[in-house]
Amino acid sequence: MKTKKTTALANAKINLELDVLCKRDDGYHDIFTIFQSVNLADEVTVEVKEGNGITVTTKGAVIEGENLVTKAAELFLNKIKESALINISLKKEIPLSAGLAGGSADAAAVLLCLNRSFGGILSTSKLLELALQLGADVPFCLLGGTYLAEGIGEKLTPLPYIGDYDVILIKHHKKGSTGEMYSRIDNLSIPHLTEKKSVFRHINSGLDNITPHISHNSFLYASDDKAEQEEICRLLLEKGAFLSGLSGSGPTVFGLFKTIPDGLVDLLKGNYKEVYLCKTSPVGIKIIE
Repeated sequence: MKTKKTTALANAKINLELDVLCKRDDGYHDIFTIFQSVNLADEVTVEVKEGNGITVTTKGAVIEGENLVTKAAELFLNKIKESALINISLKKEIPLSAGLAGGSADAAAVLLCLNRSFGGILSTSKLLELALQLGADVPFCLLGGTYLAEGIGEKLTPLPYIGDYDVILIKHHKKGSTGEMYSRIDNLSIPHLTEKKSVFRHINSGLDNITPHISHNSFLYASDDKAEQEEICRLLLEKGAFLSGLSGSGPTVFGLFKTIPDGLVDLLKGNYKEVYLCKTSPVGIKIIE
């Protein structure tokens, strides 16, 4: 087998809004959310050669516990009934445990890179089936852009791309247990998304005329850091964001801007632990070589 190497940029995602609807009989929760890709990206390189086994090396972060990229490679090889030596290199830019789907994006990139190395052996629909086995966010990360997600996040409906906007991401707290936060939501009287404040109803007409506000996210109500996260959201709105909110189950807060004011990023970096500047993106994974 000839050695093949593919490198891709795996984009993070934010949730423009997120409503946890109800707990299902299988223990999962139905949600209503709008996924949006942003170009804060990990660089994922996948080398395939003769042999057997999977190795993973990382730069920029130490990944502990079960690794989704290894699972993605194993799942792909089992599906196509092939063996190979796969070396995966991750250059991490997306912060860990941030509500930005960094691990899911990396796994999606591995699937795409492997499929390219094996001559496009699997269709997009087959890749999406594998992606769903890895996690509810992985199918979206494979597709990217702007999508409505329902069910546990696996029922995806493409939406018009919202356009190119500047994005500020602020990760200032440690991530809480997502399972615990779901339990809190089940036991709290949390309001649901209303049509009046829904981003979804503005998607087709565009977001340029949306009334600036903190977007609905059920996890914000269950967060130990709710007060400070809302304070950051309000600050971003005061500084010109037209939408701010919590991404995923947190702890990262985002702000969408038509144009970021001069000096704002430096100001934020002086006050918060981790601040990232990026842009919205119409794609999730970009093959670069």
